Formats: sequence, structure tokens, C-alpha cells
Amino acid sequence: MDKKTKWKKLDPRIKALIENGIRDHHRSMFVIVGDKGRDQVPILHHLLSKAVVKARPSVLWCYKKELGFSTHRKKLMRQLQKKQKSGKLDVNEDNPFELFVCATEIRWCYYSETHKILGNTFGACVLQDFEALTPNTLARTIETVEGGGLVVLLLHSMDSLRQLATMSMDVHARYRTESHQDVVGRFNERFLLSLANCRRCLVLDDKFNVLPLSESTLATIKPTSTVANLDGLSASGRQLKELQESMLTDPESDQRFARLVGLCRTLDQARTLLAFLDLLSDYNKSNAQQQQQMRVAALTASRGRGKSAALGLAIAAAVGKGVANVCVTSPGPENIATLMQFAVKGLQAMGWEQHTDFTIVESSDPDSAKCIVKICLRVQQHRYTIAYLAPSANSKPDSAELLCIDEAAAIPLATVRAMMGSNLCFLSSTVNGYEGTGRSLSLKLISQLRQDASSQLKEITLDESIRYGPGDPIESWLNDLLCLDCSSVPMLHSGCPSPSQCQLYYVNRDTLFAYHKFTENFLHRLMSLYVSSHYRNSPNDLQMLSDAPAHHIFVLLGPFDKQAGPNQLPEILSVLQVCLEGAINRDSVHRALAQGRRPAGDLVPWTVSQQFSDADFPSLSGARVVRVATHPDYQRMGYGSRALQLLADYYEGKFPFLAEESAAEKEEAVSASRALPPLLSALTERRPEPLHYLAVSFGLTHDLTRFWKRAGFAPLYLRQTPNAITGEHSAVLLRHLATNDAPHPDWLLDYFVDFRRRLIYLLAGDSLRRLPVAFALELVRHRQLQARRPPVLNSARVEQSFSAYDLRRLSDYAAAQADHYLITDLLCPLARLYFAGDLGEMGGLTVTQQAILLGCGLQMKSADSVAADLSMPVSQVLGLFNRIIRKAERTLRELQEAGVAERLLPDLRPSEAPLVGSGQQQPSLADELNTGAAEVEAEHRRRLQELLLADGGAEEFAIPADAAPGSALPTLNRVNSAKSKQQQQQQQPGGKKRGGGHGGGGKKKKPKFK
Repeated sequence: MDKKTKWKKLDPRIKALIENGIRDHHRSMFVIVGDKGRDQVPILHHLLSKAVVKARPSVLWCYKKELGFSTHRKKLMRQLQKKQKSGKLDVNEDNPFELFVCATEIRWCYYSETHKILGNTFGACVLQDFEALTPNTLARTIETVEGGGLVVLLLHSMDSLRQLATMSMDVHARYRTESHQDVVGRFNERFLLSLANCRRCLVLDDKFNVLPLSESTLATIKPTSTVANLDGLSASGRQLKELQESMLTDPESDQRFARLVGLCRTLDQARTLLAFLDLLSDYNKSNAQQQQQMRVAALTASRGRGKSAALGLAIAAAVGKGVANVCVTSPGPENIATLMQFAVKGLQAMGWEQHTDFTIVESSDPDSAKCIVKICLRVQQHRYTIAYLAPSANSKPDSAELLCIDEAAAIPLATVRAMMGSNLCFLSSTVNGYEGTGRSLSLKLISQLRQDASSQLKEITLDESIRYGPGDPIESWLNDLLCLDCSSVPMLHSGCPSPSQCQLYYVNRDTLFAYHKFTENFLHRLMSLYVSSHYRNSPNDLQMLSDAPAHHIFVLLGPFDKQAGPNQLPEILSVLQVCLEGAINRDSVHRALAQGRRPAGDLVPWTVSQQFSDADFPSLSGARVVRVATHPDYQRMGYGSRALQLLADYYEGKFPFLAEESAAEKEEAVSASRALPPLLSALTERRPEPLHYLAVSFGLTHDLTRFWKRAGFAPLYLRQTPNAITGEHSAVLLRHLATNDAPHPDWLLDYFVDFRRRLIYLLAGDSLRRLPVAFALELVRHRQLQARRPPVLNSARVEQSFSAYDLRRLSDYAAAQADHYLITDLLCPLARLYFAGDLGEMGGLTVTQQAILLGCGLQMKSADSVAADLSMPVSQVLGLFNRIIRKAERTLRELQEAGVAERLLPDLRPSEAPLVGSGQQQPSLADELNTGAAEVEAEHRRRLQELLLADGGAEEFAIPADAAPGSALPTLNRVNSAKSKQQQQQQQPGGKKRGGGHGGGGKKKKPKFK
């Protein structure tokens, strides 16, 4: 090929875009469409290397599985050297990509391992295999590029960029279920439309031709000014330089801390370090243990602001102030790598040398290898320690003079609160970004510290990025695309309407993710409610919300304002995200259970099916409530409960489907554009899916459990081990829907009864016994379901559980004749019988008495522990405990007496038998025995009278009817004389005996009475 045809003049706007980014310390982005886009990366990197005044920029190259070329630098270098020695090397003719690989420091990284590059900085980032990209990896990789660097996205050849919207992504396979297979790529379409609004992005083909999508960007590109910003510093950068120089030249300032400020990269970071120094200035080691007020510094910022570095420098400053024992905690040792590195740099900046003054200890765990976990410093016979402590509610650092918690939002709030026992505490948390959000930290923990009079709180915020300058267009584009800057919730101006006046609307996702100006505003409002109500969010959640075929969105809105304009967005009170599950083929269920596998999706059907070994449950259809997000200013006002009730009514068919829309309903819908359907639809405008139940899965807390139970949900599954990150037990709760094709009316009650029976035995385990007794009681009790099947007395279960000696011990304790330790072994069977419903109401226990019985009987807690859980004196708990046993003893005694009466009177009809516990006057056991004995004696007399009267001549010997029970029977002489007279009368006619027998002179035999 001729060299003249091979070379092509480059569009000057490409070079201008790169140079403008270097001037403003902003990043630039190039999207290259074509199969040969890989060969254009060296050219862009060459332009960047020529424009920057520093070393050759490093490159991060991310891919899915295969690169398609060799990355062995040594092998390629040997081949190039061999060509050079033989004189066959021609830079123009040979493959420039191989030269680029050999001469550039490149970090090759799988998409699945992008979490390992956190904290690193690169001059350029190349992303290939677009189908494997996820929002998480997109944000994670772009964030590592420094200001002035490049982000290059490689796409395969396509006839039109619209094909990007229909491209099948790898993550879509996880969204498909057996009953929902059609995935719509709304996220890719929105991503494509957002590129047109990015001021630092150019879309090119593999021949460097600018595509029409970047027309708006081309208008903003201007040649680089040669006179502006000669020093390469921004306004804040110049202020930082002046601050550092002033502290170094000030004779009154401590030069050790001035050198620490000199390590700061931004003005915000320097001010944060000075704020920490102000908090440490009042610290006095001699009276530190006598101080009663806890001082807390809470540092919150977005990703890439230098929080960990500032915290590490603050720890070094604390050691310089005389703090001898510093404890550092985070979700894992790898999370404090940056913090420990800057702590070492801070110690070195203050004049201490490694191996001479201090030593470092690295982690022995292979997962967190080479992570510093301890620093030991010895200065003039004084020992200073900086050590890592794993977060745990039981590992309270009592001996620590300073506690530092990095990424506190990723640690359970209860654990953070339990560990904050020292007088001085530094907190840091990420409030925006792909790793999660510290919104719950700011809403819960920081609000508690504000109201706590015994703590002194200082809030610090970092806004300026470390890697790039302020106002970076790539950061703004990424935040808008992934909704990363939704931490601030807009205030509502519609007042506080009554929940009964609010209505639920269905959100059309095609319109919501159409990247329209009004729908984007609505989407950001919706995501801001997610961030404010859920402790952890991820950009992947946004893609699942847009593309997953089984997910749907509902919003609760107030009364419609007729005076509002057609383009005015409604204010969202509450958001519901539901996922349709179930309707699984029975053959698929049997096949999966036989193979021991669990397909992706359908969380509730597979969980319940495995929990109860029921292959019929997955065939039912249900909707799992993924999230309920209410505006933070309107929480605990009934809006979330109202939204759930309207959702249940909608799926129960209580909203008739109207074929024609009324004019008023059309006015309520907000249309994004004429070509798109309305954004909002009333429930009467959409036909509901046929469902059997509503479900929810979440980490159990006391407040959330009470909220879902009030909404009619019943627990069916509880994970026995807590979550490692949140410290909560995962649970699944269900609510049945009144439908015509339900299996039977009490199918949910049968599941709950079995779950309760199993939970009663599991509450004594190591993890569940730690639950507060009031919380555990919420899991065992369910008034709505128990009202449909009230508890009854089960005498058979009682006889199997208690012997006569056990009842005597209960009676002795109820009569205050024994100590409560005598009946400790009886509490467990007694509590199990009661909460299983086999003891009836047991005299009507109060809620507090039920909690005490559950804590002592099912959780095996002591009276002191139960009193601490209920915030009651121990004496009051023991007093209520005695009343419980008295009621239990009375119920058991009545049940035993009823059993004896049933055995003595087997012919008594059940309708005539008195009911135990019915409130009727019950006779004592002695009275019942006397009555039974009298009836048996009367029956005996009646049968004896019939025997004597069987012979016609025995009337003389009949017992009188009015004879007393204790009167004597006729004597034997009277009987004998009567018999002799009768024999004489019979012998008078013939002088002979009528029957054979002894003569008159013989001895007569006494008759026997039977």
C-alpha cells in the first residue's frame, strides 16, 4: 500500500479537545465505533503524551475475557529488538500497536476484578467488550482517570448507533426468569442519548471521522489559549499553595504540622486536616480519662475526594499531639490501605523514620496481603500504637484514646454506635458514588449525635476532587447518567395532604428512561428518595430498574392541582418498586429441586419452596416489593402504608379497568413527548396481573417488622445467621391476596403456623437469642392470622410435657413456697406450649408478660437480661414472672381436672361438659370424686335389689327403699327361721320333703349372699 494513501490528516478538534482537558485539568472521552478501533488507541495516547509536561501516562485496559492480541511485553520487546538488530525495523511500516504495548505501562484488568484498582490513578482508561459493561464497572474505572486524561470506549462495527440500544448485555441473563423473558435495553438507549450532551465526549469511527452524534460537542470545542493559566493551577490550587507556604514560613506555627499540610493535594483536604488539628489541640493526655463529653468529627464526601488520606494524616497529627493509642476500624483491612499509607507518610514528614523510630506490621491474611494493620512508634521511652480492629459490637476499644472509623456507612450502625466509647472519635463515610451511600449514617447516627448532649459533634465535608479539577464535565455526565448526585431530596411545596386523599399511579418506564428533560427531573427525584431511605445503593440498581422485564414502578401522589401547568412535574410522596415472581412450571421446579440448584430470579418462590419442601408454591404468582421509599420529610405519616394498601387493592381487582380514559385522567398524566406514552397512568387505566400474594424480603429490624406486619404481612422465612455487612437477619414476609383461584383460604396461615413452630425452637440458638425480647415477640405473634384460628387447649400435649411432680413445683412457686430457680427447667416447655397455641389464652397474658415468658423460656435469658431489654427493674420483671406462673398453674390445674372428669364420665356429651377457661364456676376435685362415688354406690344398690327380687318369694327379704345408706342388712337368724317355717308348711300334707336334702336333725349350712 502506498504511504500517501495510508496516512490521513487528523481532525484538529480531536487534538484541541485533549489540550483543553489538560489546560482545565478535566478528563476527555472518546467513543470509537468499529472493529479497528483498537489500532487508534496508540494515536490518542501519543497526542496525550505530547501535550502533558510529565512522564508518559499510564493506561488501564479493561476487558471481559480475551483481548485478541498478545500482551507479553518482554516477548514483543525481544521481537522488536531482533528486527532492530537485523535492520528490518520500520516504525512506520510495523504495527504501531505493538510499539505502544512495549513502550507504555499498561494495567490489564478483567471487568470482574475492577474492585482491585480502587485507589489507583491512571492517565488513560480503555474499555472494550461493551456488552460486559455494567454501571458499577463504568463508574469504578472512569473514576481512576486523572485530570487531563482520556477515557476511550471501544464499540464493534454497527450500521447505526441505534443498534446499541438493542444490544444484548451480559447482565440481561440475570434479569430473565421463566415467566419474564423479554428484556428491553432502556439503559443503553439512555446512555447513547446522554453522550450527545457530554461536552467532553467525541464519537468517532475507526478512521477518526466524527459522527453526527457529537455535533453539539463540536460547537463548544475551541483552540487552546496560550496565555491563560500558565502555571497550570486553578484558583483553589493557588490558594492551597499560598496556605502551605504561609505555614512553612510562619515562625509561630509548628513545622511538623506545616509539613503535614504540605502533603495535601486540595484546599478542601488542607482545611479538613486543620479542622482535625483544632479538635486535637484541646486534647490533654493527663485528663483524657476524666473527660465525660465525647468529641466526634464526622467527615463525609463523594468518591475520590481524599477522605482516607486526610484521615491518615490526622492520625499522624494525633500521634504528634501525644495520643498514644489509636484504634482504626473499617469493613476490612483492605479498606484502610490508603489510610495507613498516609499515616506512614505523615510520620515520616514529621521527622520519624521507618525501622529506626517506628515499625509496620502487615496482614497475614492472603485476601488482604501487604495491608498495614499496625504501626508501632517509640519516642523517648514512650510507646505509640496505631492498630486495626475488626468492627464488632463486642470488640469495644476501651483502651483507645482515639477511634477512627473509615467507611462507616458500610458498617452496621448498631456496631458503630457500640464501638464509639472513647472520648475522641473520627468518622468518614462516602455519601455519593458507586460504592454505596452514607445517607443513613448522616440521617441516623449524625442526627443522634446532634441531639446527644453528652457529645460534641463537628461535621466536615469535602467537595473538591483529588484527581481532577472542579467542574469536570465527565463527572457531571456520569453523575447524571447513573444518578450518583441524588443525595439532596427536594422540598415539597404541596403541603401535607391526608393519606386518604393520595392516589397510586403506574410509571411507564419507556417514558421515564427516554432522556427527556422533564422525565430526567422526575427520575432524579425518584432516585433521591431511594438514596434517602435505603442505606446502600448501587448504579446497577438503576439498570435493573430500567431493563428488568419483571420490575414495575408505582408512585404515590397527592391531590392533583388543576391550576398547575401541563409541564409541571408532580411531587412524589412515596415510591414502590415491585418485581413479579412465580408462575414457574411444576416440571421445572421438580427438576431444579432434584438437581439441588436454584435458578436466578424468583427469590421468594424458591426460598419458600426450599424452606417448606413444597413444590407447589412456585406455581403461584406474586409480586415482591423491592423497595418502599417515602420522602424523608413525610415519613411515619402513613404514606407508605397507604401506598401498600392501594397496591394490594389494585392486584385484588378493586380498581375496575376502564377502556376509555376520561379527560380528567388525561390531564393528570405527564407526557414526556408526543411520541411517547404518558409517564403516569391511573390504576384504572391498566389491567393488573393475576397474583396470589404480595411478598417482601429485607434485613430484619424492629421498626420494619412492625411496619410490614401492620400492612398484613406475615413472616415465613428467617435466616439463622446475620448478614456479615449489616448484622441483620434476612427475612421473607408474605401477604395473601383475595383472589378466586387461591389454593384454599388458609394457605398462608398454614405456612405461618409451621414457621412459628420452628422458630420457637430456634430462638434458643446463639444468633437468635441475641435479639431483643420485644423484637422476637413480633416474629412469633400475628394478631390478624391468629384471630382466624384462635388457640385451643391441648390436654394431650400438656400431659406429655409435664408430670405430676412438675405441676407440684409450679403450684409451690405460685404459692410463694419455692424460688424461681426450682422451675427454670419448666419455662421452656411452658413457653413452647403457650406460643404454639396449645394452652389457650392462659388467663390473658399482657404483652409485657408475653415478652418476659419468651425471653426466659424460649431465648433462655436471665431475668437481668430480660430487664435490660425491656428497660425495667429486675424486681418488676420477677413480679410479673410470678403472675405468669400463677396463671399457667391455674390453667394447667383446670386442664388436669377436666381430664379426670372426662375419664370418670365417659358417657357425658361434650355439649354438657363444662369448658375449661370459659369463666363458669368449676367444682373442686374432691367434690367431683364424692359425687362420682355416690353415683357408683347408688348403681350398686339398684343391681342388688334386682337380684333379690328375681325370686318371687323373696319379698320378705327385700331392702326397703327408704333405708339409709348406712343401715344394717337383715340378720342371718331371721332368714333361717323364715326358711324353716316355709319348709314345714310344704311338708304338712305328705309328711315328706319336697326336695332332697338333709334331715331335720342334721346341721344346717349357712346360705351365702352374693
